[in-house]
Amino acid sequence: MIRDLVPSTMFGGRYQYSELQDATKMIRLLKLEAKRTKILCEMIQVPLHSLPAYDAISYTWGDPDKFRTLNISGRYIAITRNIQGILRDLAPLKGVRYIWIDSLCINQEDDIEKGEQVQLMREIYQNAEKTVVWLGDAPDASTATEFTTQLAAYLYRKISLGEPMVDHMPFKDQAESWIAFQRLLNHPYWSRVWIIQEVASAKTIEILYGGNPLYWDIFSLTVSSFMTTKDHALVLLMNSFPGDQKLPMDGISFISKLFYLRRRSEEKLLPITELLIECAQSAATMPQDKVIALLGISDAASEPELKPDYTKPFEEVFIETVLYTLKCQCFSLLTMGGIYSTKSEKGMNLPSWVPDLSNPTTLYPLENGKSTYQAGTGRAPSFSRVPGSNVLKIKGVLFDKIKKVAEIPPSLTLPDNMCKAPGFSYEQTIPGVNAQEYTRHKEIHTMVQQYIDELYHNNQERNEALWRTVIGDETTTARPAEYSIEDDYQNYLDFQEILKRGPDGARFGDMDFILRNQESFNRINQLMGRKITARQFAVTEKKYMALVPLGTREGDWIAVFCGAATPHVLRPKHDTLDQFEVFGDAYVHGLMDGEVFNSGDAGR
Repeated sequence: MIRDLVPSTMFGGRYQYSELQDATKMIRLLKLEAKRTKILCEMIQVPLHSLPAYDAISYTWGDPDKFRTLNISGRYIAITRNIQGILRDLAPLKGVRYIWIDSLCINQEDDIEKGEQVQLMREIYQNAEKTVVWLGDAPDASTATEFTTQLAAYLYRKISLGEPMVDHMPFKDQAESWIAFQRLLNHPYWSRVWIIQEVASAKTIEILYGGNPLYWDIFSLTVSSFMTTKDHALVLLMNSFPGDQKLPMDGISFISKLFYLRRRSEEKLLPITELLIECAQSAATMPQDKVIALLGISDAASEPELKPDYTKPFEEVFIETVLYTLKCQCFSLLTMGGIYSTKSEKGMNLPSWVPDLSNPTTLYPLENGKSTYQAGTGRAPSFSRVPGSNVLKIKGVLFDKIKKVAEIPPSLTLPDNMCKAPGFSYEQTIPGVNAQEYTRHKEIHTMVQQYIDELYHNNQERNEALWRTVIGDETTTARPAEYSIEDDYQNYLDFQEILKRGPDGARFGDMDFILRNQESFNRINQLMGRKITARQFAVTEKKYMALVPLGTREGDWIAVFCGAATPHVLRPKHDTLDQFEVFGDAYVHGLMDGEVFNSGDAGR
């Protein structure tokens, strides 16, 4: 029997929040008490230093319409369908249970209280006995949770014993299980930005899906193994299911990121810029929450410039965030704000140097926590915002101009698992896409032959400078890249030529070449992933090779800001060159290690 949380005959008027005695040191908890077939609800205020045992809830708000009501101490409050479901699932069978749930325990109509309480959320989730990730219900929820446990046991056995990931068809009769598992991975919960801090801060986590418990450690490790296990476990496992299965890559990416950030945040607070970039695809209802939701687990948690304030326009929150990161000598957010980037309707009034963080980024910056570029890092950053405007004055060098931009844009690239998937055939390729990639690289080679000297600025041969440019001259372990990558790049070009010829033009030895160089293709594809495959090739008037954002034009400028790790593409607003718009970052081969400031030709 479902117990009644909302006895309609007992309403004595709308519930009114009593003001927190100290919103920086106290929180509210919802007390649920079992009384026969009823659950009595009471809101209590508790200081952080003397909290009772409680559970914190992590969930999605879902449909915002509040067509349901909850009785709290004889008064009613409107609630959503998801809140009603959570309370029914978590209501105690006997005794008392305390829970913290943001939409009820924070007065959502008080912006000042919200700003103060969200600063405590890391502590709230850390102090909870456990965090309950509530995913609601689905017809096949029990199938998904059971299959997750089965899949975890299979992967653990294979990995621990060092066996091939798939040496038979382990799940050939479980197509429905795979579909249920996909639905779990594609749940909208995983894409929400607020859950990142909640999961990262939690002491222990229990997932509740259709009333079925699933432990976070088992679930997240299983899903993240799809991204880290050698031999592309996910693709191989998918091939053991009948029918046309699709990769739930968005869900896998979100969950793997949560797994990674939770582990890292146990050791230390994380750089706010890194969090904003890595979590750029996560969603929030309120634009400013793309920043505020991550502050608690960041190194900027106590910075007064970024103190959560829901009374500010979100544009000002974004601007202050960029200024703070520039002060920390990080230009990544400025890069993401380039005018090549898509801005939502809400963010159209933002200046070019401020990203619309409410909108998923279209291009990840070259400057990140792993790269070691230092184009301008030898000089201290110098910048200021012109009072009363959105103009940013910043010190740097206008070094060069774009002379020629390749006309053929990047295409969809072959997935790096294509050659590893069992039963590879020409039919698995996309002829039009492959032909475009082949033609694109031919165009790049023609540009290099026409505009670049045989001996490059840094005394490298022209062809060596080219292959280093297309990968940003770095690998996962080294910068500059190892010389062996040159062979990988040549194999990639040969592979593209084979694909362009197609099955009708196949030559003897083609398939042997493909099978023999699988690892080489995968390696070069990964290295080009956030470089040439997401950017356009260009040459400059001073004969440098560059990777620039899509949409860069001839006549745009290459500038190096003091303190910036990479050069930037700027577009003049006037012929006098007194004002520019930021277009985006650039990889310019031969200018990534302070050469602009150390050379005699420092531009203007």
